[in-house]
This record gives sequence, structure tokens and C-alpha cells, in this order.
Amino acid sequence: MLRLAVPVVTVQVGMMAMGVVDTIMVGHISALALAAVALGNLYFFSLAVFAMGTLMVLDPVVAQAVGAGDRPAIARAVQRGVLMAGLLTLPAALLLTLAAPVFALARQPAEVVPLAAAYALRSVPGTRRCGERCPSSQRL
Repeated sequence: MLRLAVPVVTVQVGMMAMGVVDTIMVGHISALALAAVALGNLYFFSLAVFAMGTLMVLDPVVAQAVGAGDRPAIARAVQRGVLMAGLLTLPAALLLTLAAPVFALARQPAEVVPLAAAYALRSVPGTRRCGERCPSSQRL
């Protein structure tokens, strides 16, 4: 059981550790930056956990197919997993890009919203880097 659990636990702890490291690094900048990173990380992690949990429904399907030696069933399950991951990525990425209105609807402090939304936006893989093109209020 331990041999099966260690990889799953490692991934979960690694994802949480990324937010912890961001928090430690930003905590030295300002309280506003710390609040923004905490809020942005919480928002990202909530969406990521939902998507990961949805994809985990395939674990028993693949395990059963592997145990039965059914190679076509393994291939189908993996293909469905890739398709599901793609379909889950689109709404998650959209929700991450719409973080500012979500934070405003959640009545978060107005001064924190732009920074937290910028953090959430940077969490979307493949998002262009703003750098100097972004207003200073959107740079962490």
C-alpha cells in the first residue's frame, strides 16, 4: 500500500509546496503581495484539485484493465484520460483568466484583486509573460 501511496502523496505535497515557496518568497516584499499570492494560489489550487479529482476516476479503470491484461482497454482508458484532461483544461484556464471578476464578486479587497488576478493568470500554462508591458499594479 505504501508503494502505491508514495507517488500520489509526493505529487500532492509538491503542488502544495509550490504555493508555500511562493508565499515564503513574496512574504518579504509586502503584506499586499503576500495577500495576493495567497489568494491567487488558493484559487489556482481549488481549480487544480477539482480537475485532478475528476481525472482520478480513471485510476481504477486503468488498474482493472492492467490487472486483466486487456491492452485495448488500457489504451481506451489512457485516450479518455487525455481527452478528459484537455476538456478540463479549457474551463480551468478560462476561470483562471477571469480571476479578477471572480475575486471582485467574492468581495476581496480592491487593492489585492489585480495582483491576485495576475498571479492566477501566470498559473495558466503557456500564458504570455507580461513583463514591462503590464501596468505596475499587475506585476508581482
